[in-house]
Amino acid sequence: MSATPQTDSRRGPGGILAALADTTAAIAAYTVVPKGVEIATLELKINYLEPVPGGRVKADARVLRKGRNFIVAECEDFSNETGHTFGKGLDDLFSGRWQYPWESKAYSSPPLCGLSPSYRRT
Repeated sequence: MSATPQTDSRRGPGGILAALADTTAAIAAYTVVPKGVEIATLELKINYLEPVPGGRVKADARVLRKGRNFIVAECEDFSNETGHTFGKGLDDLFSGRWQYPWESKAYSSPPLCGLSPSYRRT
């Protein structure tokens, strides 16, 4: 990712670093689950260590623990040019195959919440 003046973490909450950490941790989590299993972030914690002055920011993630339904991964946002670490993240992710309640035999029709069948995951 390229840092620009608009993504400068000194001016805001650092959402770009959080998004980069979350995405990288999710990609790492996908490497330890079977094909067809879905991943969803349950919790994300970021420690902002330094502001990003500009240039390229890279991220590296690894899975710390994989359970039956939960995965814990950590991520580090850093710069190859300067060697500085800008942030460290810890991600708790859910992994599994889920279905909407109305897709089970217990329900005869979708709920009246406005979701049409086109929103269902397959």
